[in-house]
Amino acid sequence: MKSKIARVGLGVFLPVAILFTSNFAYSATTTGVHPVCLQKEWLDDLTSFTVAHDKSSYESYFRSRKCMMVQAGLKVTVVDSPGVFGGTTGFIANGVKGWTLREGINYRD
Repeated sequence: MKSKIARVGLGVFLPVAILFTSNFAYSATTTGVHPVCLQKEWLDDLTSFTVAHDKSSYESYFRSRKCMMVQAGLKVTVVDSPGVFGGTTGFIANGVKGWTLREGINYRD
């Protein structure tokens, strides 16, 4: 009985997981002014600094050019989609890979 339930669960879960976590590259544009970091970990750090109200650490990532603010309308190629529950998006713009928040990308282009 457990085996049958596991197969049914896997039969439902696997296609849904593949559908929402695919890594196909596609065109998009940036929206508004959002932070972009050169590594995903740096974007995570930046988010932590914001939550902790650590202004000096936040600003140091911009001074050291680990992160930058990007204006709206920059054409990018999304290479790492956030999926359904993720909050970060990986993209390439002008030959450079960057990471931004989900809200920083307009996927309808």
